Parts: sequence; structure tokens; C-alpha cells
Amino acid sequence: MTSLFMLANAWTSFIELFTGMSAVVAILFILGIVMCVVEIFMPGFGVFGIGGIVCMALAILLRMLDGGNGWMLFYMLLIGVIVCVICFFVLSRLANKGKMKGGMFTVESSVPTTRTEGTGDFEYLLGQQGVTVNALRPVGKARFGTDTVEVVSSSLFIDADTKVKVVKVEGNVVTVQPIKK
Repeated sequence: MTSLFMLANAWTSFIELFTGMSAVVAILFILGIVMCVVEIFMPGFGVFGIGGIVCMALAILLRMLDGGNGWMLFYMLLIGVIVCVICFFVLSRLANKGKMKGGMFTVESSVPTTRTEGTGDFEYLLGQQGVTVNALRPVGKARFGTDTVEVVSSSLFIDADTKVKVVKVEGNVVTVQPIKK
């Protein structure tokens, strides 16, 4: 008999949750859920997630202070969790099926695809003439104007203080050859 009474009390609390909810509590609760959903679909700094949790907690607290009971607390938490879990599974299904490609999770890089972010841009050296700082065996350094750059010799060995010309640049590999006199 007591379990039947508890079930009836739970159902009554569920109905009272929505019928006795003030506009402020309803707005905070819905706003909290929406913010949590936004955080799931557009992860970032966490502003939406934290804001959503705060709004939902404030809505629950205000509802409890406005004559709520433990069942109402349980239902509000359950509704928030169910909505967020459903959104998470929808997002994971979309991502697994490849429907998110080119969508909101595409991050463009400001670095050209021909080189990585840590790679210097040495294309400006192509065709320039410089002088070797040390002997190239086949790797060493050469000075082009005010820049000193690590270079690779196109031949096996080039002496120090030899005039060289840049013949090829691939990423951060600058290939030089000696200038014939």
C-alpha cells in the first residue's frame, strides 16, 4: 500500500512540477538545458556548459524554495540529464557517420598546407645568392643578406666562404649549389 502511495505522490509531484512552476524558474530551467546542449554541440571554453549548469541549479533551487519536494528535484535533474544525454548520442552518431565533416568542427589553419606551423617560410630565398658560413658536408650554414640559414649542398662538399645560389626550397630544406666563377 505504501508503494502505491509513493507512486501516486511521485506522479502528483511530476504534474505539480510544471503546473506550479513560476515563469522565472521555467525560463532558467529551459535556458540551462539549451546552454548545455550548445556546449555539447560546440565545445569550447565551457562558458555555455558552466552557464547551463548554473541556470539549471538556480532553477531547481528556486523551485524547491517555492514549495517543491524531493520528487520535483529528482524530476528536474532527470529531465536535464536525459536531454543532454540524448543530444550527446545524436552528436556522436552524426560524427561517426561523417555528417559533421566540413561542419562546425572544421578548424582551418592559418599555416599553408605545404608546411607545418613550426616550419619557417624560406621560399623568398629561391634564386638568391649568399656565402657559406662554414663548410657544407653536405649540411651547413649560409648567409643571405642578414639572414643565416641552415642549408644542404646539392653536391657533396662545399668549402666555407664559397658563393652559393639557392636552387630549391622544400619546407625548411634549402638546397644550394656553388656559383661557378
